[in-house]
Amino acid sequence: MKKISVFCLFIIFFSFLFAESLLEAVGNLAIQTLLPVSTETPYELQELSDSALCEAEFRTNISGAEVYLNGTYYGRTNLVIKNLSPSRYRVELKKSGYETKEFIIHLKKGYRSVYRADLKLILGKIRINNLPSNTSVYLDGSLKSSNVIEATPGYHELKIKRFGYTSYTENVYVKAYEYVNVYPEFTPVPFAISDFRISKESINPDYKNRLGRVDFSFEVTANGSALIQVWNALGQVVWYKEWTSFSTWSQSVRWDGRDSMGNDLSDGLYTVTISSSDDDYYADLTITLDRSTTYSLFAINSKGSGAGNLPAVFANNLNFFAPYFRLGFFQLDNPSNKYIDISGGLLFDFAHHIEFNIGAGACPRLYTEQDAPFLFYTSLKLFDSVEFDSSTKLCYGFLLHWGFLSDDSIFPYGMDTSNGLGLSALVALDFPLLHLGLSSDYIMAPVNGKDFSQGSLWKNGLSLMFKMNKNLSVNTWAALNSSLNSPYRAETFYPFESLDYGAELLFSLGTSLWQGDFRINGNSFLDGKTYVFIEFGLSYLL
Repeated sequence: MKKISVFCLFIIFFSFLFAESLLEAVGNLAIQTLLPVSTETPYELQELSDSALCEAEFRTNISGAEVYLNGTYYGRTNLVIKNLSPSRYRVELKKSGYETKEFIIHLKKGYRSVYRADLKLILGKIRINNLPSNTSVYLDGSLKSSNVIEATPGYHELKIKRFGYTSYTENVYVKAYEYVNVYPEFTPVPFAISDFRISKESINPDYKNRLGRVDFSFEVTANGSALIQVWNALGQVVWYKEWTSFSTWSQSVRWDGRDSMGNDLSDGLYTVTISSSDDDYYADLTITLDRSTTYSLFAINSKGSGAGNLPAVFANNLNFFAPYFRLGFFQLDNPSNKYIDISGGLLFDFAHHIEFNIGAGACPRLYTEQDAPFLFYTSLKLFDSVEFDSSTKLCYGFLLHWGFLSDDSIFPYGMDTSNGLGLSALVALDFPLLHLGLSSDYIMAPVNGKDFSQGSLWKNGLSLMFKMNKNLSVNTWAALNSSLNSPYRAETFYPFESLDYGAELLFSLGTSLWQGDFRINGNSFLDGKTYVFIEFGLSYLL
């Protein structure tokens, strides 16, 4: 009996001694047995300073996925879990609307194991049966290119447009991993014309590009016919366009301000009519041919369209997209500090009242192997105009701009270098031969665009643009830079920080949409130092 008791005590002692290892082994066996999932290899192993620790990091293609280890919730991705034991774990990554990702990991002592996983959307499919040709399919307002459409579970608005027929609309309920079949029906509609419109009220036909063109547009419902005619003041048809059939809804034609034989027409008011033998629709609009109309040429810089180094507003009433390029040269106080300024960007003018500009560049220093400072800038301008009479317009607008330069040691303080966060008020008087502009620009963090302890600049400028002809303009400008809360001045407000001035030649290349400018710009300080900038710019209006 005594021997049996000793033997039992011996068994109990060793059971406690190996209990932890035994439980871990059983747990690992249970994980591998219960889940027929693969073992994931770490995407990356990062060595830890403490070799006794283990960590796991989980990254997913969508943020906010829930992370579970052995059924215990730890947080959401992207997530680092610390103080783990070197063991096997069953991982579950979950997010509503996505398939759960499950796998086994084996953590290594002294390392952080990094895992990456892609969670897939849970989807169903919509199958559109007997879909005719010449249809446009939209799901929740998005155009689709197939009759089988993947969609998340739930209700979706399906709209199918077929020319000459009523549109088919249905709210479709999609189930996960299932097909839902749709059988659209279409009813023919009668032919009708609507929404006759004109893109401009006045053009100068001497411009051999889009500036001297006008678009006539309208909508139709089905196949039919239409006739657009342009009439002079004597009631004579000078130009026309006829359609004998249609295959889509939106129609448009461009007129160059000439008659049907390509001959020039005299200036004056013309009437544009639309009619159809298949519909009783009739509408008329007017357009003026005016060869005295000129469009203000403009340069494009870091603050969008402008006059020299100043932002400006114009009464061109154009919608365009313009890629541009600028190349400049400047020298600072030391003769060895010679730089090239290379930049380019995109300017968008849309809705006749909004302009957006974005660009980037570099300022490599000549004769050195130093890294070239990088610059980035963007701006948003809102503008409008009021017509006093046929030859005078008041233009006004507001500009928000921001610029950044990676090296803030290049330019002296008190100079507008297009860096910083600024808000500008703009106003101009636009005459046939002259453009007079005023601007007031308040700029914070003017040195590098990110350090707001540098104080602010207040730049007030005047520009005069002389329109020599439709292909050539000469511009001059001057602006006073004042500083506020400058770290280099004892005064809170110092009105005479520097004077910015210059002259510019603006030109368009023949009758094309290429525009260029050549500019000489100076910045003078009260201590006698003057910095000179020479720039050339080129843009193309699309």
